[in-house]
Amino acid sequence: MTEPICPSCYIEDIPLQRYALGYRTCLTCGEKQAKTERRQKASMCIPINKSTPTYISDPSLLRQLNPKRVGL
Repeated sequence: MTEPICPSCYIEDIPLQRYALGYRTCLTCGEKQAKTERRQKASMCIPINKSTPTYISDPSLLRQLNPKRVGL
């Protein structure tokens, strides 16, 4: 079986071991995607009093964090 080609850059081949693990991009494209995703998720984290920053995946969670302002 030949090595599959990366669908993002169409330049590099994806190693068969990496493809078997479920990764469908080459290492360089995968790293770029991971950096972009990490940057996006960092902007969706909010600090909570006496706690670590929390990742907000659903905007309705913000309403639950401040019950005094639920009517907004």
